[in-house]
Amino acid sequence: MIVLNDRIFLKKDKNPDKIGSIYIPENGDKKAPPYTGTVKYVGKGITDDDIKPGVRLAFQDLAGDEVNIGDEKLIMIRYRQVCGILNDL
Repeated sequence: MIVLNDRIFLKKDKNPDKIGSIYIPENGDKKAPPYTGTVKYVGKGITDDDIKPGVRLAFQDLAGDEVNIGDEKLIMIRYRQVCGILNDL
């Protein structure tokens, strides 16, 4: 797959059942969608060596477009929409 310029394709994370040690109750209310995901593909225009496949990123609310590649639903965002790199502790 050839990814153009500053585009990043992410597999979006699912809504968590808990955050840290706090459980999120299932009460029928809609949860805000997570704005995190794991990088699948990176465009050649991205020179940041920290952004590569397998890395988890946080990105802006309403960023990107949903695309289907094969059987996968991915989010395509631009580099400038990345808010941070998430390290699992």
